Amino acid sequence: KTPVISPESGGYAGSVTVTIACASEGAEIYYTTDGSAPNRSTERYTGPFTVTVPARVRAIAVKEGMEDSAAADVSYEKKEDSGGQWEWKWIRERFRQRKRKRIRRRKWKRFGQWRREWFKQRKRKRIRK
Repeated sequence: KTPVISPESGGYAGSVTVTIACASEGAEIYYTTDGSAPNRSTERYTGPFTVTVPARVRAIAVKEGMEDSAAADVSYEKKEDSGGQWEWKWIRERFRQRKRKRIRRRKWKRFGQWRREWFKQRKRKRIRK
């Protein structure tokens, strides 16, 4: 059977501790961390190991008297955004929204003053006529 590699593919920061398991008892697991095809001459799995992100781990299970398993393949990518950066982006955007609201309020206030002045002048013109 094909070995199972954990954790699954995805975005990670820094390094990842990888474990490989196989359902076939007595099978030996061979793996690579550079993405090349694993075979009996590559590194043998003895326990959990750590890889630096980005990495691609591939593994096969080998047992005497049986055909080699299909290769299990997992890739680890660098996480694009850390939580702190996202938080600062959110805070900046929130500040900009509030600033826009304040400006809008000022404009409406000015518009209201302008409107009142316009009506006053219009009344004056009517009275003069």
